[in-house]
Amino acid sequence: MSVESPTPQQLTVEGSIFWSVGLLILAGRLYARLSVKRSIRNLYTEDYIALVTHSLYTALIVLIVVSSKFATNLFPPEELEDILKDPAEVESRIYGSKIVIALEICMICVLWGTKTCLCFAYYRLSFNLKEQPFVKAIAVYVAIGFVTIEVCYFAVWCRPFPQYWAVPPNSEQCATYTHYNIMQACFNISADLMLFAIPIPIVLRGQMPLQRKLALLATFSLGVFVIIAAVLSKYYNFSYSNTTIYQVWYIREASTAVYVSHLACWWPTVRAISSVFTRRPSMMFYQSRSRNTGIATSEEAINMDIPGKTSDGKVHQLHEWRSLHDEPPAEELHVAPYKLEDHARGRMGQC
Repeated sequence: MSVESPTPQQLTVEGSIFWSVGLLILAGRLYARLSVKRSIRNLYTEDYIALVTHSLYTALIVLIVVSSKFATNLFPPEELEDILKDPAEVESRIYGSKIVIALEICMICVLWGTKTCLCFAYYRLSFNLKEQPFVKAIAVYVAIGFVTIEVCYFAVWCRPFPQYWAVPPNSEQCATYTHYNIMQACFNISADLMLFAIPIPIVLRGQMPLQRKLALLATFSLGVFVIIAAVLSKYYNFSYSNTTIYQVWYIREASTAVYVSHLACWWPTVRAISSVFTRRPSMMFYQSRSRNTGIATSEEAINMDIPGKTSDGKVHQLHEWRSLHDEPPAEELHVAPYKLEDHARGRMGQC
């Protein structure tokens, strides 16, 4: 089967489409967060990480398109003599090889940036649940994988480092990236499989409307495509090493990973959009399951951080970590029914 490298035009079109969708989803994430947090200063740590990751994702798309216009130091041995006869081509290949270095660094940072965002989100999601130790273990594994890959890339697989753009290089690993790709695939795919498995039981047991369960499950199921794209990018990298077809799958893998990390935070945005069509308020606090205790278990109220009081009378803020719990927190929160208009004016309901 003959496989040809994608043209710069093909990569530009595909990259632009995926990037545009990603930008829209990022905007929805920020709207969802700011509708709750009210200020960019109050965003969660993973929100800032997501913004940096999205910037690197933008750089990745640009670098992929640019790299498609240049050859690199990867070429059949029989072409070496002709290449060395043309200094201009040597310089072009050196430049193209440097672009690939930046591209690979951005790719690693994007993939592990999205994993970091999900680890933070799952940590809150699993608060006081039996899955939390596993989330901590996965976070450690993700960190170890990133450090190991970066150390090996910069100091092990190709030495000295400038050989990555040498024409010709002193080792085929400086051009083919074979060992690097094997290690990256092992850490990347295994971490994705673990991250994919964590939220499913939490969502299924969670106290939330069925439509939100289905939305979350659909979002996390995109992780399957991330894994498929990761496998295919390595398949084409190994099987057709003299082409750049793998870069198409780089775009798809990185884009889908970014989508998943953003869409997990989209529920307030979905509510706001649906309220336009249903003509109902997009956020409202519903009374507890137990009218006798008044324990606040409403997902809607928790996403709004509505002020309440603890059982000892101290003013307290409800937090999003209650969003998927089956059990009330150690210190029960007691609040009265609370409407959107009251929250907007900053008034607290009666106990």
